Amino acid sequence: MDELFGLSMTYIAATMLIAFLAIMLVVGILAWRNRVMLRLGLRNIPRRKSQSVLIVVGSMLSAVIITAAFATGDTISSSIRSDAIVELGNIDEVITSTEDTQGFGQPGPPYFSQDEFIRLEEAIRGYDQVDGMVPHMAETVPAFSQTTSLSEGRMRVTALDPSRMDGFVPLTTLDGESVSVEGLPGGSLYLNERAAEELSAQAGHRLTLHIGGKATEFDVAGVVRPGGMAGESTSSTALLSLERGQDLFDRPGQINIISVSNRGGSRDGADLSRDVTRHLRGLLADEEVAANLQDVLNQPDLLSAIAELGASPQGTAREQLNILHRELQEPGVSQDLLDALSDPAVEGEVLSAIEGLPIPDDRKWQTFSEAYDLFEDLAPLRVFEVKRTLLDIADQAGSGITSLFVMFGLFSIMVGILLIFLIFVILAAARRTEMGMARAVGAKRSHLVQMFVFEGTTYDLMAAAVGTALGLVVSYGIIGLLNYIIGRLDVDFSFTYSVQATSIIAAFCMGMIIVFATAVVSATRVSRMNIAEAVRGVPENIVLGGEPSLGERAKLLPMSLGRPLVFLW
Repeated sequence: MDELFGLSMTYIAATMLIAFLAIMLVVGILAWRNRVMLRLGLRNIPRRKSQSVLIVVGSMLSAVIITAAFATGDTISSSIRSDAIVELGNIDEVITSTEDTQGFGQPGPPYFSQDEFIRLEEAIRGYDQVDGMVPHMAETVPAFSQTTSLSEGRMRVTALDPSRMDGFVPLTTLDGESVSVEGLPGGSLYLNERAAEELSAQAGHRLTLHIGGKATEFDVAGVVRPGGMAGESTSSTALLSLERGQDLFDRPGQINIISVSNRGGSRDGADLSRDVTRHLRGLLADEEVAANLQDVLNQPDLLSAIAELGASPQGTAREQLNILHRELQEPGVSQDLLDALSDPAVEGEVLSAIEGLPIPDDRKWQTFSEAYDLFEDLAPLRVFEVKRTLLDIADQAGSGITSLFVMFGLFSIMVGILLIFLIFVILAAARRTEMGMARAVGAKRSHLVQMFVFEGTTYDLMAAAVGTALGLVVSYGIIGLLNYIIGRLDVDFSFTYSVQATSIIAAFCMGMIIVFATAVVSATRVSRMNIAEAVRGVPENIVLGGEPSLGERAKLLPMSLGRPLVFLW
């Protein structure tokens, strides 16, 4: 989990740690300068063990809730991120056509000429942020195993170019052997693990793919692990060479997907996704069309609508809309403008904004039609940041769960604060005579406050440590419960427990600061006393205010008569 309430977790942890260290520094200086008060404050902790344990247990509630929320959010975010990385492998961006056509059978990415890939490959040559691009085609067809008599209604057939697999994780069998679709006999293919499970298939089995009313038989050459080009672990996938796939689906010289691998591994490649996408969109976009689109969108009413949209969407769309609003008013076509206009999310937001403009209908639909046509002609191919998008979703999911837990936990935290306040008030009442004698021999109110602060800080540190540890245990139980529920739903996914160090630091420091602040306020409150009454052990006299005068009562009469009318209204 990288963010909480829009703030970086690193920033939150650093801020809380600095505040914690500042508190400990101030308390340490006071303890060094007032050692007598330090001894008086700490001597009661070992003398009253049961009382000390009760205070620690009552004070650790906030640390338990915060730690459990942070750890649960970390686990959810980390599990989704890891699953996305495993499923996509080295695939960081995906490029598809902008044409409104459908693939074979089920709706899928539209086809385009393989020459588009050749041109893009030449244009990107020498760009060191990308270490691989592979053209392929994907279709979804029914499959039937002749060996086991089992069927799969949605078998994804991926046909890829084996000569351009540099930068991608190679296909790997379940035994760990690297294989390739290059050199496969025309009647053979590989299945990923999911497809093999659905068909109970293994190497040597025979299956039939039903393509456009025609049945084509294949031999299973082997079973490969899912992930990357081998497809998702939840999707049945068959793999063969691009040439064989083009013949099979009657798509000579055509593809419908280009997968891009950024420099680095499967994890750190996503960090370059923004720069790579921006570069690719600049290569693919037509600057003349972008200039015409800039003229169409550069209208005061539409610019205001785009500015408003820039404050509402989340994630990349918000950033891109703000960039678009700025670049539309600048002369010329910049790289940032090409990037923003080529973003599918921006296109949808802008077209929706045009539909909502408070202008005459004929002008509105003319603007909409011009913008729509120009968006369609802007670039032949569209770039999607698939991995970065999934990782952002994972972070949002973790942050959302944590925010929800913290918001609901605030009620419990408030109860804990009241409990801590009550504990210190009871402690003061029990030691009132002792405190009165200390005041009688020359101690100041500040000395009494320091005595309680020293004792409270000790309880606080123990409560924060125990509460953080217990919060980790609670979060582990929550994750176990979630995995049990998911397992009952027969879903091929589970959460792997994972907690970041920043979350533990932030939770410990937050729990400590909350209890410390309450202890200081409580100590300041209980240090007020009548010295003579405290030494004698006489209960404190409560002085009530005088009775209100007749005039003051008369002023309240209209209010008492008017309030019932509010409820009737």
